[in-house]
Amino acid sequence: MDVKISVGAAIIILIIAGFLVLQKTPQEKGEIIRIHSKITCEAGERTGYECINNETLRWYECLNNELVNKTMNCRSLDRPGFIGYCTTHFKTVQGERAGCAIKPISTAFTPSPTTPGITPTVSITPSPTIYKNYTMYCGDGICDPNEGCNTCPQDCRCTSSQYCADNGVCYQKVLCGDNKCDESEKESCCLDCGCKNGNICNDFTGKCQAPITIAQEILNNIISNYSSEGEYIGMVDTYSGNESVKELMFNCTTEGEFVAPCEIFVFVYKNGTTEEMRTV
Repeated sequence: MDVKISVGAAIIILIIAGFLVLQKTPQEKGEIIRIHSKITCEAGERTGYECINNETLRWYECLNNELVNKTMNCRSLDRPGFIGYCTTHFKTVQGERAGCAIKPISTAFTPSPTTPGITPTVSITPSPTIYKNYTMYCGDGICDPNEGCNTCPQDCRCTSSQYCADNGVCYQKVLCGDNKCDESEKESCCLDCGCKNGNICNDFTGKCQAPITIAQEILNNIISNYSSEGEYIGMVDTYSGNESVKELMFNCTTEGEFVAPCEIFVFVYKNGTTEEMRTV
């Protein structure tokens, strides 16, 4: 009888233990659910590209039969007149993924306050008004109850961070570049509101613009011309000044110890002409 009870108790204990194991999280069970737990990767394999932020690219690379987490600071590509950044629209022969690219430093467009509506310009003639033995008039340096920034800007002046509305009240200006997409800047500030339908944000103008279309034959010829200098990495839509361009990237780093990283950036314009920039 004692044996039967012990066996039954053992079965119950095993059932309970199995249930508790199933309830544990993967970490508690000792499972490694990170992507680099994969052991059967191939040498040189890279996957899982993503932008951690605007400046940092992360991916997983096969080293010693294990996928290892790798990161790159895209600002390491900075060159005079250009700034490195991370984009999720990096086009490769395998498809679109995240990657590092460069773009011109915006000097023509500087994020600045935008004023919704039109601030009226009014010519003011002092018109005295008597209130309890005190003469109020526009220009006395006091913003009186019957005055506003639209009728008497001398007395009711708005600050540099405000604008004067039609009702004579000063309101805070909307700032393009503060990472807040306000209603009044949806069409005028892609820095805050982004772009839709595959358009790109031009930091020079602060507005969205359509990418250009280049015949694949032309792009293939350019890639072929640079194939002897470096491996084609991918392409991204960007801009040069006010003009949309295609940016092709090549890895020209040679094998060997203490070799500086080498990249070639080729900008392709709508008419098929090209410009290049090299990191070394």
